[in-house]
Amino acid sequence: MGKNIFTDLPPEVYIKFTDATIDIIQKILSPVTSITNGLGRYIIQKFENSVNIQKALYCYTLQIAFEKAKNKALKYGILLKKPVHEKSFLISLDEASMEFNQDLHNKWVNLISDQLVNENFHPNYVNILKALSPKEAKILELLRNLDDVGPNGGGYMVYNDDAFKYWLYHNDDTELKEWDYSNILLISQKLADVTGPEKNFNESVTMMYKTKFGNDFLDIVK
Repeated sequence: MGKNIFTDLPPEVYIKFTDATIDIIQKILSPVTSITNGLGRYIIQKFENSVNIQKALYCYTLQIAFEKAKNKALKYGILLKKPVHEKSFLISLDEASMEFNQDLHNKWVNLISDQLVNENFHPNYVNILKALSPKEAKILELLRNLDDVGPNGGGYMVYNDDAFKYWLYHNDDTELKEWDYSNILLISQKLADVTGPEKNFNESVTMMYKTKFGNDFLDIVK
């Protein structure tokens, strides 16, 4: 599901980042850290030890993320910041350099850029994105807020994930979708929840909606 990032990466860009030198990395990182110690030194070491295809994606990710962060900083009249949670920042870079799905890679880039401007960034966002496949990411984007799903039967006092067999996006959705682990994962991560459909479906059918936390997460990664 989704495009491979290298499908849209021009050959000259791939060559440029494959042959990138430490000077290029230093120029990208210079607004927030030195490459001679700590965070910057680790990033350089990771870059030097990477295979070419990962090296290209690593450098490409850094450049795009920093460009987005600079635009955010300019918009809000702030300066770029050294990531508050360095471990989460490094994990984000590693994950992005191994993510070939275009949609998920874009989300990693946005997550990295947010860490360069947001002092309140929570490190668990990294764990959440790591857990998502392209399927869950797509479902989350298509889910509506509870107020927008239309008439519904209300929430459940108690429910069992195994009790559901099918689900709907909203009250006017006529296509029953098979309930599977993707649904359970989104709910377990607090990105989505369920409410009963108003229509005359049996108890094995539920309706999913996006939570406030799901919206907050998408505001960062989308």
